[in-house]
Amino acid sequence: MRRCLSVIVAALLACLTLAACGGDDGGSFDERVGGDETTVDDSAGVTAKSIAIGVHGPKSGPAASLVADVFTGFELYVDKINADGGVNGRTLEVEVVDDQFTVAGGTAAGKELAQGDVMVAVNLAGAESAVGAQPALERGAIPYLQVALPLAKLEGSKTTFSLGTPLELTASAVPSFAATELDAGTKTVAILSEADDIYQEMVGGVRDNAADAGIEIAAEEVVDGTASSFRPALFKLREAGADVVILVGGLAVPGILRDAKSIGFEPTWTGSGPWTTDFINAVAEGAMEGIQAVRANGGVDAPGFDEFAAAWKADTPPTELGFLGWTHATNIAAMLERLGDDPSRSALVEMLETETEDDPIAASEAQPPLSYTAERHWASDEVLPSTVRDGVWVATGEFTQRFGE
Repeated sequence: MRRCLSVIVAALLACLTLAACGGDDGGSFDERVGGDETTVDDSAGVTAKSIAIGVHGPKSGPAASLVADVFTGFELYVDKINADGGVNGRTLEVEVVDDQFTVAGGTAAGKELAQGDVMVAVNLAGAESAVGAQPALERGAIPYLQVALPLAKLEGSKTTFSLGTPLELTASAVPSFAATELDAGTKTVAILSEADDIYQEMVGGVRDNAADAGIEIAAEEVVDGTASSFRPALFKLREAGADVVILVGGLAVPGILRDAKSIGFEPTWTGSGPWTTDFINAVAEGAMEGIQAVRANGGVDAPGFDEFAAAWKADTPPTELGFLGWTHATNIAAMLERLGDDPSRSALVEMLETETEDDPIAASEAQPPLSYTAERHWASDEVLPSTVRDGVWVATGEFTQRFGE
């Protein structure tokens, strides 16, 4: 179960993991995207009265209940905007396809959406299912907005875009944050990470920027996130004299913090990634209180959370996961609104590939402004300095790429 949860958090909460390099700008949309193998149905999913959005996610299997709130939040905002008249007079229709949170399930879901009648496809959770779904959606020239794919998986993509900051880029900001906020340049700094590939890619971002921040990495330990004890790695870091430990991981982090306390190892903890969420903070049962790190988006302290909470109709309290889904729905609605009266697949892709840094597609203050280009298919590389205060993550500064500059 811990392994299942770790994969879920890595895919879901690190917020927004993907990038793509743009393709050749020459030729029509059909030639650039469909080529000889695919005829692009550019008007699919759009009628005079509606726009169809295809969403794939785990509606069955062990992950379904864990990530349900993100889809509830997404559909809640869609209901709100439809009640207000829709987007440019068109209602948004959401078609949800089960992907069971697996590569095979994602492959089946991608094919189903590609063969259906949707204007845009969306994935809000699941790196493995996104990896499975992306090829069929790419072949069908369907704009794909998602949060979980790593940078390397999207090289050469023409129609896939992220809804935020890739995990690797959240980690790359950690050294400057640690040097500026934690005075790490004068201390012994170590890295403790989980062994999964995505976390090791994040560690690469830390290493790449450490020297520029004046930080020398004195020791590194990698742990199996499903291990029953993390003490062997923690003993080694303590022996190395680590004053600051950069954590890169997910659900293993609460266990790491508890094991560290049990052996009297109390460095300054920092870092980025899926563990910097209220979801895992609750699992940590207070062990994260006071920790400072960087996050990809705001949570309960973000502008807009109160509006979301007021609209929340579930029996359970409004959650950070629900707000994440709500936020992504606001951003997608803003993209469609920007297309005006003639929305189409090609218009959406071409709009996103247009330089928008001076006029970003910004619908939610919970994230940095959304800005894409033909060369950069991720929305932002900015992160938010945060700390755990009174049991929740709250911002301590503004979104930025680097600190102290």
